[in-house]
Order: sequence, then structure tokens, then C-alpha cells
Amino acid sequence: MPAGVIKGHAHTALPSPPKDSLRRAIQRFENERRQHQLQTQPKQKQQQQINGTNGSELSLPTATAPASASSSSCSVAFTDVRKSIAEQEEQRGIITMHVCWNDFSPSQHRQKVRWFFDVQQLFSIQLPKMPREYITRLVFDRSHRNLMVHKHGKGVVASICYRPFTGQGFAEIVFCAVTADEQVKGYGTHMMNHLKDFMIAELGIFHLLTYADEFAIGYFAKQDFVTQIGLPEDRYKGFIKEYQGATLMYCQLHPKMVYVHSKQIYQDMRSVYMLALRERFPNFGREFDGLETQFRLNEGRPLRAEQIPGLETLHNFEELRKTDMAPQADVQQTIRSVLQKLRADKNAWPFQEPVDADEVPDYYEYIPFPPFDLLPENTYAQLFHRNWFSLLQSKTDFSSRQQKD
Repeated sequence: MPAGVIKGHAHTALPSPPKDSLRRAIQRFENERRQHQLQTQPKQKQQQQINGTNGSELSLPTATAPASASSSSCSVAFTDVRKSIAEQEEQRGIITMHVCWNDFSPSQHRQKVRWFFDVQQLFSIQLPKMPREYITRLVFDRSHRNLMVHKHGKGVVASICYRPFTGQGFAEIVFCAVTADEQVKGYGTHMMNHLKDFMIAELGIFHLLTYADEFAIGYFAKQDFVTQIGLPEDRYKGFIKEYQGATLMYCQLHPKMVYVHSKQIYQDMRSVYMLALRERFPNFGREFDGLETQFRLNEGRPLRAEQIPGLETLHNFEELRKTDMAPQADVQQTIRSVLQKLRADKNAWPFQEPVDADEVPDYYEYIPFPPFDLLPENTYAQLFHRNWFSLLQSKTDFSSRQQKD
């Protein structure tokens, strides 16, 4: 249409809970939903009437969201989603959805004919680049349908003009528009969800195609349209009109999906997934305090594994503890060996003795690391075990000076 982590770090990917955890989570979720439905039995009105003459006008059923739990009656697993203004107005009867098409019958109801002119006027104003004659011809065409949103006291405020190709198994969306003063209220999304449900339930169509200009691509992308066409080209080539400068977009419909309830369905799916995830990984998403306080309380000394908050929740915590409890003599011997090689290097002469502050007064003000020199091996090892340095700090120290040299 031309139209469990340390604070500050996050998981890059969510783990997949096993199937048994998912089954238990689904069972728990269904139990909570049944419990809530027993406590609150909302009165839902479902109307689906055929009005007018020769089946040329349909009033779509009012979308009533599935019952959902409040925080006081149920666990947080089953929560309600925020409804758009369009959904709220439909539930209160302020707006209604209708599908109309012109059957050229002289006995057509005047209200329906008036709606055709309202839709034609809406598209002409909101789609100024489209010729008015072209819009009029398609709106009043026998093979095209018009899904419209009628608002009490204002008339038609939104509409989608489409053409179903039942034999080819798809429908083409030709025009889609919402009046300027009623935009950003959810009319476009809610209207499209009604259209998807109508396609599935009434026409048995599971594929939608449209040509979108640069201003409409964002809207259709939010309605699950993509640029990768899932239909064979011979199914639609030659059936739909091609527009220069527009992008062909495609949406596949799921036969068991109720799109007017899609937000609640997605929320329920996420709740079930999170229930299973927390059962399998009890500390998932838990935040622990950072290490700044631990280092300060420990006076800068290296922390043991049990001192780092959150490590005890890891499945390999015992292995970390064993590594942490390695014999100190082995560490001292490693440091002595490294220092011996460093002192023997021909490029180590500037670091054999500490820098004299009297000779270089600004040295200790400008260097980015603590004073570095190659003290006797055993003395440096003792300094290390008094926690003046760590292996990581020493490695960084050496690397930085090598880069400077």
C-alpha cells in the first residue's frame, strides 16, 4: 500500500528451561487463571450480526480481553496488559467495527452508502498523493472491502480498504488510514488485528500483502509485516497492482491465533516461560551488590570465592573454592621464577632499583600504576602475599611498560 548476576552486568541470552519445567509452569499458570476466573466472572458480550442487505455489511464482534488476575488475588505470574484507548473505547461501546462493500443494490441502506463516502473522504485527506478518482473507484468497487472504525458522535475515524483473493489464498491491503485527530490511540493496530481475525475466521485467508511507501513501512512492521515474501511469486504476481517507490510487505497469519487478544497472549507466554525459568534457575535475574564494598572492607586484599556475592549460586562453586585454596608455596615459587627471568632480561635495567623521588620529583605524580621495580624475588613475593599486588595487576603493569618502551 502506498500508504543471578552482579549489578551492572546483564545476560546476553536467556537459557532454555527443560520441557518438564515448561509443563509444570503451564500447569501452574492454568491453575492460577482458573482460580481467578472463579473469583471474577466478567459479563462478556459477544455479538456477531449480519446487517443490511445481501450480506454486504458485517458488524464485527466486540473484542473482550480474557480475564486476567489482579495483584491482590493471584500471583504475579498471571498479569493483565495495558489496553490501548481503542480497546477501551470498543469495550465501552464508543467505537464499533464494520466490514462493508458495495453490492450495487438499489436497496442498500443509506447509512452504509454514507459510510462509503466517509471512507472515501478519509483516504483522500490522509493519502493526498493518491488520486481522488482512484480512491473513489476502489472504495466503491464490488471486489474491494472496507473495514471501518465508527466512533459514536464522530463517524468513520479509521478504515482499511482491501481486496481478498480467496482462490489464491491471500488478501491485498490497498489503503489504510486513521484521521489525524484520532492517531496515536491504537486505532491502527486494533483495526489491523480485527482484520486479521476476520481473514482467518470468515475467509480462511492466512496471507496478507501490501505495498507500503516510506511513511507506512514503520506502521506495517509493527503489525508483523516483513519484506521477505512467504508466498510463491506466481500466487500473487499479476493479481495485485505494483506501485513505484513502494515496498512489498507480507504477513502470515496463524490459524489458531486471536489477534485482538495478542498482547495478552504474548504476556501469558512470557509469564509461563519465566515461571519455568525460575524453577530451573532459582537465582536467575537476581542482583547482587558489586565488589567495591568488599574490596574496601578487605583493605584491597584479593577476595576469596566465598566473599564474592553470587558465586555461591553457581553450579561449579566448589571447583572455584578448590582453586582459591591452592597452596601458597606454589604461588610464591611461580612469582620467584617470573621475577628471576625479568631481572635477567637485558631491558630490565631501569627497574632494578626504585626510582629516586629526589632525582625525578614528578615521577610518582604521573605514572598510572603503583611504583614498579624489580625488588629481590623473596621480598616481592612477600609483598604480593601481603596483598599489595595481584597477578592481574602485575600482568597489566608489565604490559603497560612494554608498550611504553
